[in-house]
Amino acid sequence: MSSLLNEYRLHQLTDKEIDEYHLQSDKLKQELGYQLEAFCRSINIEANINRVTQEFEHACHAYSEQPITIAADAPLLNMTIKIAATQHLKTELSLAVESFLKHLAHDIVNDSIKLPRNSRIFRGSLTSVCRKMILFYSRPDVSLRDIEHFNIEHTFSCSIRELSFDNLLSQTMSYYRDNYHRYRLWDAHAISLLALFLFESREYFQPLEHQTNLSYLLADNTPVPIVRFKQLCIAYWNENGENPFVSHYTEQAFPDKNGIIFAEYVPLEHISEQCWQQLYALYLDRCK
Repeated sequence: MSSLLNEYRLHQLTDKEIDEYHLQSDKLKQELGYQLEAFCRSINIEANINRVTQEFEHACHAYSEQPITIAADAPLLNMTIKIAATQHLKTELSLAVESFLKHLAHDIVNDSIKLPRNSRIFRGSLTSVCRKMILFYSRPDVSLRDIEHFNIEHTFSCSIRELSFDNLLSQTMSYYRDNYHRYRLWDAHAISLLALFLFESREYFQPLEHQTNLSYLLADNTPVPIVRFKQLCIAYWNENGENPFVSHYTEQAFPDKNGIIFAEYVPLEHISEQCWQQLYALYLDRCK
């Protein structure tokens, strides 16, 4: 503890330094409000932007009333104080955007979970589900029947790096995953279709760019040990599992519309040993 105290010291901002800091924070507050409004327009939503900017202003004012921490060996110059204050403003700006996106993500998910559980919004991977949730929230004029065929991507960009569609999607995924998302459990039918996907060479489910699946493991009729088998399956799945089947915002069912969507099932890294044994047995049968 003493070594840390020796590395830093406290400095109480002077009235002039506080005025300069508030000048900076007021400019950032205006920019934050402008960028939030532009972001909301880009995805066609309404949000309480005033709450976000007021919270940012209050946090900045609270900071100016407290001693700031600077390096012990830094000269007590105006530039040193400005750097420390500017860095804090950047931190508060990032926190304000994160809070905005987090609240918005909660509203998006809470709006969608009112729908029946068999709604097409909940079909597909966690990513595709949350993309459709954002669309459902931002475009109430688009019917659920058309939701998978409607483009919600955009090219919004601004000077605030954290304010982006990708970060909104990430917050939405995080909230939905932690509170509502549930994977399907692998059964014999799903495992048999997974074996088809992994080991049978048929054009209609080949991965993109003509990549091969794991059918090469059957070439010499010498089975690989189950430990190596698991490693190869997981590696292949993580690299190619969803790519061949993405159609707009929901992965296509395999091998046709009457099949299953693999992304809805427990990831291979987390399936039970019983499931592995069933998949390995199907592999051994193909080696004979």
